[in-house]
Amino acid sequence: MTPQTAAEPSCPGYVNVDRRRLARLVEAAGSSPSGYLDRVSVPEEVTVRPEADARVVIQAALPESAMGPTTTRAVVWQDAAGAWWYWRRTFDYSWVRQSAPNADGTITWEPERYPPSTGSLPAPAVEQVEFLLSHPCRTSDPAAWPRELPLRSGRTRECPLDAASYVMRIQWREGAVENISAPCENETMTFQLIKTVLGR
Repeated sequence: MTPQTAAEPSCPGYVNVDRRRLARLVEAAGSSPSGYLDRVSVPEEVTVRPEADARVVIQAALPESAMGPTTTRAVVWQDAAGAWWYWRRTFDYSWVRQSAPNADGTITWEPERYPPSTGSLPAPAVEQVEFLLSHPCRTSDPAAWPRELPLRSGRTRECPLDAASYVMRIQWREGAVENISAPCENETMTFQLIKTVLGR
């Protein structure tokens, strides 16, 4: 289930896209793991966590950017028995930017504005995740969506300069790993999966 370099023109997100130029850009850029995702894991104190025999584990994150002071991290996984679970946490760094540090350089943390949530993944989200994971359009999407999308008109559609890059990693029990990134929102099925995992 490793993404290829180009999808069928009927797939969401490819209207007016120059697929040949897109494939060349994706091939030249390659795909590398996002170091940010190393921070995305279910805390040890959470009772239900992904086990080594989980069928699939999906990590996703929307880091903070100049457009927003929050970052959302999420993990969605299917256990060996087939049940789906999730863990999500949003961190708000706006107060860090506005607050002066203490005399010793430390920062006093304010009460959590967005406590973590975890539990059984709701049925509508399970249906969406299972549908998107195996859909041919999702599996043929580029692993790294370019910041400048080439259009058939010869122009490009650019992401906002200050936009945050969405990142996602899909790890299958068989050993395959997909590292995915999107510098801004798009209409592909891969991005739909990212949004579902993040609960957006």
